Amino acid sequence: MTGAVEVARTRITTSLIDKISEAYPLDVRITKIVAPDPIVIKGRTFASVEIAASNFKGALTFIDCKFAGNVVLRGLKASAPISFISCEFGGDFTIFGSVITASICLIRSRVTGRLSLDGTSALKLDIQSVSATELSVVANEVAARIECLSFDKVLVSDAMRIDSIAGLECLELNDCGASTVLVRHAGLQAKAMLCIQDSRVGEIILDDLKMNDSDIRIVSTFGENVYLRSCSIESSKLLFEHVLANGFFAIKECSYLDSVIDISKITCTNLEVDETLLGFVASKAQKESAIFSQSLSDESRLQTLKLLKDKFAREHRYDFEDNVFYLLKNFETRLRIRCRLWWSRPVFYVAYFFNRYVMGWGVRLRNPLVSAVLVIGICALIYYMALGLYEIDKSVQYLGQTVSGFYGAATFSILAFFGQHADAKINGNIPISLALAEFAIGMTMVTIIVGILIRKLVR
Repeated sequence: MTGAVEVARTRITTSLIDKISEAYPLDVRITKIVAPDPIVIKGRTFASVEIAASNFKGALTFIDCKFAGNVVLRGLKASAPISFISCEFGGDFTIFGSVITASICLIRSRVTGRLSLDGTSALKLDIQSVSATELSVVANEVAARIECLSFDKVLVSDAMRIDSIAGLECLELNDCGASTVLVRHAGLQAKAMLCIQDSRVGEIILDDLKMNDSDIRIVSTFGENVYLRSCSIESSKLLFEHVLANGFFAIKECSYLDSVIDISKITCTNLEVDETLLGFVASKAQKESAIFSQSLSDESRLQTLKLLKDKFAREHRYDFEDNVFYLLKNFETRLRIRCRLWWSRPVFYVAYFFNRYVMGWGVRLRNPLVSAVLVIGICALIYYMALGLYEIDKSVQYLGQTVSGFYGAATFSILAFFGQHADAKINGNIPISLALAEFAIGMTMVTIIVGILIRKLVR
């Protein structure tokens, strides 16, 4: 390196630290050194700094320092923290191929260029109140293992990438900003936690993550798009709370074994989820789904149904919209009945039974059709007994025609259901009262059936 202060194959001493600190405007290159004691460099200005293939047994700390060029830490071994506090970097900041058995801290600093930790293993990476054009924590040529990633008030004008990091137990982003946050191919440890909170990003992408008994939370976060794709989710909980996505919120091509996904408090214009998560809407056989799990609160399950109803309405998938509306009304009504006083519940249960099983909440055509057939059949049986139509000499006269037996009872029941019984001649208070009641029920059910048909045809 031309015009540089070079230090190689030596032990760090106080005089050597002074020499390095006074190197500006020359670049500094430190190679294959051993530092048995802590090093603190405070309030100094450097051009570019490169530290390579060195061993730090004590802490390495830069405080209130300025770096006009790039800072590169390559092939380091450290058993104590490496920290940059209140520093300014005029170029890139890079740590590559290093093993730090303690933490790496970057606090209250500004990086003009790219901030990258590639192929670096550490106990913890702690970045607080830092700005950069791009941030990457990846394993490219060298494997990387980091137990904890903590980003607080980190602003990145481009992308924030966390790629192929093994051994993650904790990943936290708090009050961060970036055009894209990508977490991909990360090997999350069992019982790992991933939390993105109070952040504003363009896109959040969680791609090909292996989750086992993990806790994933995205809370109070604004983004253009949120993607969860190709993930293996096992015995884990995913919570999306107060998430605003102006574009897409998508959960695609994932597996969900014994997991819970709470999407009840997201706001988005386009919701895309795997069809396997929607099986409980389309099939009676599938009673539960990761997004409609029994372990979710009643309020969360209710809001999820409302969210899905709006989704299917926007997509013009009206059969699914009707199915969700049916489930929503069942669930909502049961919750309301549960809040009633015990002595008033029977009345509400009767109304619930009528609306669900008889009327189908106005969206299921088969319910009122089947109910109409049952009403006609039951009333026909009553007419058959009350009018004595089982006797040979008893019959019902209608427009000059005579019908007898159960056929006569069924004919009269059909006429009464559709309000055409006025021209029939019958005797007895019970049959007449029943005919009026059947007429009232019939008109109600016919109105519901016609309404459902018109609604389906118009849509």
